[in-house]
Amino acid sequence: MSTSKLIVGKERADVRFGREDADAALKVLGAFGVLFVLVSAIDILLALVPANLSEPDARFAALGATAGALPLLAVGVLAFEIAALGRGSRLGTRVAVGLTLLMTVLTVGALILFVMSHGATKTAAPTDLVELVTATFRRGLASFLFFGTAFAMGCLTAVRTLRPRST
Repeated sequence: MSTSKLIVGKERADVRFGREDADAALKVLGAFGVLFVLVSAIDILLALVPANLSEPDARFAALGATAGALPLLAVGVLAFEIAALGRGSRLGTRVAVGLTLLMTVLTVGALILFVMSHGATKTAAPTDLVELVTATFRRGLASFLFFGTAFAMGCLTAVRTLRPRST
């Protein structure tokens, strides 16, 4: 049985991580970010495609499911952005700006549609489901607001790094 060893003091100074190690870790982070974006995009498409979005009830349900996919999407987008910024990739950072800007706009649009669908869905719901519709609305609203803000902050951070530095 092997025992783990705690590295302290002088031995710790012998452990070094170079730029290559950091670059490799950032590549893995970026790859996981892309993977998370793809998986969550498929999840969102599956929620939206079969839905009859002209009906408020179906729109509310589809957007509620979309709100549930936002955490994984945000992790993916922001992991990709962190990897691009950490590697100093201007192209990757530009892609991250476009992606976070797109996600901000789509999240705000989804929030607006979600709020507009809530009233009709709540009115049409049977009395025993009104509480469930209200809870879904609160969860979705919090999710859209939080992740919309996260996407906007990510976009602003990436834009700031692309501006030329004054010396």
